[in-house]
Amino acid sequence: MATISIIVPVYNAEKTLHRCIDSIIAQTYTDWECILIDDGSKDNSPAICDEYEKVDTRFKVIHKKNGGASSARNVGLKEAKGEWICFCDADDVVESHWLYTFEKNKDNVDLVISSFNMHHFSFGVKHCVYDLDTQQPKYAVSMMIECGECGFLWNKSFRTDIIREYNIIFNESYQLYEDEEFVTNFMSHAKKIRFVKEITYNYYVPDNFEKKYKQAETFKCMIQIYNHILSFVPLDRLFMNAYSALIERMLYSNKQYYYKKKYKEAFGNLKMVYTFMRQTRSITLPLNRSNRFFFMNRARVTHVMFILLSLIHKL
Repeated sequence: MATISIIVPVYNAEKTLHRCIDSIIAQTYTDWECILIDDGSKDNSPAICDEYEKVDTRFKVIHKKNGGASSARNVGLKEAKGEWICFCDADDVVESHWLYTFEKNKDNVDLVISSFNMHHFSFGVKHCVYDLDTQQPKYAVSMMIECGECGFLWNKSFRTDIIREYNIIFNESYQLYEDEEFVTNFMSHAKKIRFVKEITYNYYVPDNFEKKYKQAETFKCMIQIYNHILSFVPLDRLFMNAYSALIERMLYSNKQYYYKKKYKEAFGNLKMVYTFMRQTRSITLPLNRSNRFFFMNRARVTHVMFILLSLIHKL
């Protein structure tokens, strides 16, 4: 049985798939299995996956009907045999020490988090380096929520026992941030984590991410993330920046309901946000255009203002 299971969802990735898999094969740590889940690809991706399975017994290929990345990852979770689970995207590249870094830092922790490079088609390469020694999940998740890096799967190694014990899977109904929901769920059960400075992963931001982000309805997912964090991160001043960031994202995700004129749902969501605001008490939000109209304890007034702003596309 391999020590580490690597789960790679594959969908129409023929242009980048060879590059990705070759970087996995080049790992200096060799005790791994790689599960390639072909999620109903229409291009040459299925044949490429089969090609690697034929020449390297560490690869296992599963072909399935298209169901999205979460569906593919859940299939991988069921099939994984390793003591640890890692994720890789088919359009990314891992450094040769990716798995070795996880392996040498795994003792006495439930989650290992490495540094990474983010490649953006407009802004170039950003080096994201963690210089932290905290092993407490509440501090780690708070910091990652603040900087928007909590949901990255591929720079983390998860202890399989925790995933199995608490049946942690991906919610296949979410359009976005299902990875962040998975990570926060896992961290709510973890005892210790470890950050490492080594850059091990190269993430290539999809060209269509911003468009997908603006169109996706993510409010329900944000509620799940909030509730996971609430279960182990105290509501005190030390963590208010994280809770502020979450509530700001809830308000942003609720815009879609106003623009689509789903006003009843939008108002229900807004009242829920007010409930969270009362829980946190000392929370503060960035002063942007829509937040100037966010009146504490006046949900109906805020709702009317948000409707008007959405109608003139100023929300």
